[in-house]
Amino acid sequence: MLGKLLKHEFKSTYKVMITIFAIMTAVTLLGMAVFRLCDITSSTTPTSMVIVAIIYLVIYFISILAFMIISYVYLALHFYKTMYSAQGYLTHTLPVKPLTTFHVKSAVSVIWMLLVSILTALSTFGLIYSLMDPMIWEFISPDLFASFENIAFELYGLTMVEYTALIIVSMILSPILTMMMIGLACSIGQLFSRQKVAASIVTGIILYFVNQMINTAVSIPQLVETDLSDYSGIAANYGPTIWASLGISAAFALICYIGCNIIVRKHINLE
Repeated sequence: MLGKLLKHEFKSTYKVMITIFAIMTAVTLLGMAVFRLCDITSSTTPTSMVIVAIIYLVIYFISILAFMIISYVYLALHFYKTMYSAQGYLTHTLPVKPLTTFHVKSAVSVIWMLLVSILTALSTFGLIYSLMDPMIWEFISPDLFASFENIAFELYGLTMVEYTALIIVSMILSPILTMMMIGLACSIGQLFSRQKVAASIVTGIILYFVNQMINTAVSIPQLVETDLSDYSGIAANYGPTIWASLGISAAFALICYIGCNIIVRKHINLE
C-alpha cells in the first residue's frame, strides 16, 4: 500500500513539476547560448550585445527565483488541498492511517524540492561555464582542485571535506525544514473554523521568522566575540556558527514534525 501511495502522489504532481523543470532547463540553455554568442568578457564585443547579455542575466535570475517560488507554492497548495480541504475527505477514505498519508505527501514534496535545488545548482554552474572562456578550462588541473582546500580553509575555516559535507547537509536539510514548516502551518491552519488558508499562511510566516530569529540569536554572540579586522578570526568562527545554525534548523524541523504528528493523528478538522 505504501508503494501505491508513493506512486499515486508522484503521479499527481509530476506534470506540473516536470513542466517547471523543462522551462528551467530551456531558460538555462538559452542563457548559455546568449552568453556564448555575446562573449561579454571580450573587449571586441559590441556594446549592444553586452547590454543584451546583462538584461538576460537579470531575467535569468528572476526566472530561476520565480520557478523556485512557484514550485514551493504549488507543493504547499497541493499538500493542503489533498490533506485538509474538501478533497481531503477522499484522501482520508483510503485504508491507511492519516499519519501515513502525511509521511507520503511530505516525502514526495521533499524529493521534488531537493530536485529543484539540484537543478538550480546545475543551472547556475552551466551559466558560469558559458561565461568563462573555453581556454580557461584547459588550464584546470588536479593541482588547482587541490588548492581549493586551502581556499576553503582561508575563507571559511573549513577543510574541503567539511565544506563539501556542509553543502550536502544544507541541500538535504533545507527542503526537509521547509516541508515540515509547511506541514505544521497547514496543520495548524486547518484547525480554524474559518479562513483556514489565511491562517495557514500567517502561521507559515510566523514559523519562518521564528526560525530566522533563533538562528540570528545563535550567530550574534559569535560575531560579537570576533575581531572583524582579523579575517582569519572571522573564518575560524564561520564553521562552528554555520554548523550550529544547521543543528538548530534540524531541531526546528523535528519540532515541526512532532507538531504535525500530534495534529494529524488527533485533530484533523475537515468541517
